[in-house]
Amino acid sequence: MRPTVSTVQCPRCASRCTVAPCPEDDGRPWTDEPLIIQEPVTGLYPVSEYHARLQGTTPFVMTDETNWNTYVRSDSSRYGKQQAFSPDFVTKPQNFMGFGAKSGTYKNILARPEIKKSLFPARKKEEEKKKANDDAKPPPRLPVQSGFVYDALLSYRIAACRYIGDKLDWSLCTYEIIANADNDYPCLIVKSPGGPTRRDVPDAKKLETNEKYWTRFAMAAFTGLVNRNAWTRGIPIELTMRSSFGFLAPSVAETGASFRINVGIVPVEYMNVLAESIADLYEIFSESFEEELKKAKPGDNFGKVAEKYNKGKREVFDKKQRAYDEYFAEEKKNQEASSRKRERSKSTGSDTPLAKKRKKAPPKPRKPVILGGDAKDSWGVLWAPGDSSGKTVLTQVADRSHRNLEGFSDLALKSPHTFLEGTVSLPDRFTLKKDSISLKLPTLLKLQSFDTYSPKGQKLIIDREFWSMIQLLVLALDTPYEKFAQFYDPSERWGHVGGLYGFLDRANVDFIRGHASAFIDVKDGYASDSDEEEDIEVGGRSELGVHGRELRFGLLDDDEVKERRSKKVHVYSKKHLTATGMRAIHLAHHCCRVYAGERGVKLTEIKVSADRMYYETKEAITKVPIQKDVPVDAEKRKQQQMKAASILFFDLNHCNAMQDANPRVAFEEFDLVVLDHTSATTSRVHFYLKEALRHDRVRLVLLVTSGIKNEQSGADFNTYGTVRVVARSREERDHLFDEVREVDRLADQTPYQHPKESHAVRRAYKEFGFVPKTKDFLRPGFTAPLRTQEPNPFRFSAPDVGTIVFEVLDVPADGDCLFAAISSVASDFFDPPRVRKQICDLLGEHMELVPSGMDLQVGLGFSTKRVDSQESYLAAMAEPLVWGGMTEIQAYSYKRTVLVFETAREPVFFRRGVEKKPPDIDWANLPKDTIFLAFYGNHYAALLARS
Repeated sequence: MRPTVSTVQCPRCASRCTVAPCPEDDGRPWTDEPLIIQEPVTGLYPVSEYHARLQGTTPFVMTDETNWNTYVRSDSSRYGKQQAFSPDFVTKPQNFMGFGAKSGTYKNILARPEIKKSLFPARKKEEEKKKANDDAKPPPRLPVQSGFVYDALLSYRIAACRYIGDKLDWSLCTYEIIANADNDYPCLIVKSPGGPTRRDVPDAKKLETNEKYWTRFAMAAFTGLVNRNAWTRGIPIELTMRSSFGFLAPSVAETGASFRINVGIVPVEYMNVLAESIADLYEIFSESFEEELKKAKPGDNFGKVAEKYNKGKREVFDKKQRAYDEYFAEEKKNQEASSRKRERSKSTGSDTPLAKKRKKAPPKPRKPVILGGDAKDSWGVLWAPGDSSGKTVLTQVADRSHRNLEGFSDLALKSPHTFLEGTVSLPDRFTLKKDSISLKLPTLLKLQSFDTYSPKGQKLIIDREFWSMIQLLVLALDTPYEKFAQFYDPSERWGHVGGLYGFLDRANVDFIRGHASAFIDVKDGYASDSDEEEDIEVGGRSELGVHGRELRFGLLDDDEVKERRSKKVHVYSKKHLTATGMRAIHLAHHCCRVYAGERGVKLTEIKVSADRMYYETKEAITKVPIQKDVPVDAEKRKQQQMKAASILFFDLNHCNAMQDANPRVAFEEFDLVVLDHTSATTSRVHFYLKEALRHDRVRLVLLVTSGIKNEQSGADFNTYGTVRVVARSREERDHLFDEVREVDRLADQTPYQHPKESHAVRRAYKEFGFVPKTKDFLRPGFTAPLRTQEPNPFRFSAPDVGTIVFEVLDVPADGDCLFAAISSVASDFFDPPRVRKQICDLLGEHMELVPSGMDLQVGLGFSTKRVDSQESYLAAMAEPLVWGGMTEIQAYSYKRTVLVFETAREPVFFRRGVEKKPPDIDWANLPKDTIFLAFYGNHYAALLARS
């Protein structure tokens, strides 16, 4: 794809823009390429459906408004009979939820026949199947370790959230913005600005409820603002209101008094749009917003509707009250008559007559709530009663129908002023149908043409890190590269994003249809394919680095290395696959109680801490069955008696709008630990697993995750959860694993088993690097490099000098990392292409360094370029994204002295082409122009010496 660059009149200069971009138009060319629209996907819907306005956003046809912004876990009507998580030997609390988010008992949608038919076409006859297998070539496999793509996607999202968070300062907004993405959470949590106070809603419980609805209202405005800001700048990426997270396209969802931005995989220019739109939201929802609503008086329409509604409700109430009064008046008469008859019977000695059968007493009528209350302005109307139950008017907007929120989002898309006008006129949008109140909003916007918002067309995206990540996705999903070439021109290293996310959605569907069938020969049920054991080093000090990576250069001295390697814990792990992430948490909870109960602990006396978990979890674990009793194992009680037990539930990426990053976890205070790693990289999981096992008191660790969030390339079809038992002995692991599997099997009162199609889809994604394996947590490998450049302390004990403290400046892993690392420390401005040219010129001057033939890796390392002469080597090295190495470092040493750490203990010194290694390096007299680099196995980063 080579974009046709727009030559329309530039709004910032008098000339007509051509391929050379207008210097006044932020240096980026435009293209009149149309948005690429995929063929609609029929018969298949994502678990989290949503409303899309822009052409090319998605290939799914989601026209049922009742399903927008819902999640299958809380909608039993769409996915069959409810399941009850209630084995025979447990009891159910009174407030037990049989079906829903907190009970974790919903079904996987791949069990539905129509979904199976769409994703898994009918199998061929055996002879046709055999012939097809004989003729078919094996699908290509990426030469990467398991979980590599999983780590890369998470690292990109984490860095994107950090980037946006760093931009939210006073320069963008005059109000303090409360937003957070701490603990490597791959989403941004934003506190909703404005909203009700105790003056508006005096009741504390109702105030909390209305704060949630206010968040939805603010979220709708934010969605419209983001889309307006992006589209008018020529960026055709749509933000949608959508439950859950982990999607490739950006989305937003309510989380109590805050909303969660799933940033997705987006270019840095769109990240800037998100940051500026958050600031816009704070400006709009500031005190002036409330003041404008307080100036506006409810119109005549609201008064008429309220009067008619209240009159009707009063008439109904009066009728019920009369019936109620008449009933008890009649009852009183009957009782008096019966009393007189009894007295006469006693005086005459006759039998007491039988009392007439009494009618059932009518319920005492509730006094009707006055619609609108005593509201005097539009702000007061929001918090006034909006129906006979007393729920507020805002509830009518934000809770009764998601369509209402989409309507207000449309208003914000038109302009902030239109949104304000729509809110001011909200009281006039109420209508009365018989005795029911409804809200009448304008017709929702249908699929929009991008030209409506950006007549110039699309702005070309020049963002190597973004396109490298998209290229990785395309390769990992085994998508034909020529389809990706519609969006990206590798020679120019730019591209457009119009229709890109619809293309990626379609790629996920095609991936499942093309690869999952290879793993379909399994059975329905809660299968496991993981059985691992490993020595984990837990000695010495450890520190969690930026973005959750353990500091690989954080060892202080040789003694600590010895201590670290001398103390090891041998662990045994096994994985169980279940229906959902929440159900995995319940199973882990049950497993911990079994462990403690067998050792003599009363189940009612077990202490549980779940403060650092997803906001629904703490309530959820009180809404599942609690086992009555666990048979005490006499041998275990004798050998490992526990007088008490405490369970820690800890989300490795726990995040809310008001908290500190990377809190210290007191693992030493707990006996049993459940770690939720739904959004954690493999290295972060390994770090916390090691930190827990460091303490002898911690007897058992369980790893739980929700697989639909981050493990399947943003595809939103396959819900499942995993429980990994990590025990200190093989016998404990096997026993507890069997217990988990058994209680999961007994929990189903309906004939449901986790469908084999779910296992097949998961295994296909795992084969291509999207799903980590248990061994990746026990012994993690290379973690994808970071997007941002943030300090990361590295200490080296140099002879005759002492400890040298460095800061690590990480750079993008796109094939230019060596040249980017050198550029970041060797000059005052960042210009990797200039450094590449300098090195190529130096290689030309020193041909003795140039190899005569080899394979050079390109880009992300999935392709190579063969060179068979010195001339072809120089020509290839001059091209972008071709990897550099020690040859290029040695050549650059003719310009600057270079000291590179191939490992934390093995530095190599280069000066004017001469190589030195310890002990020949004179640390006390290093040249002042020395630059320092670090090599991570297949990635270079820069080092800055601080002391």
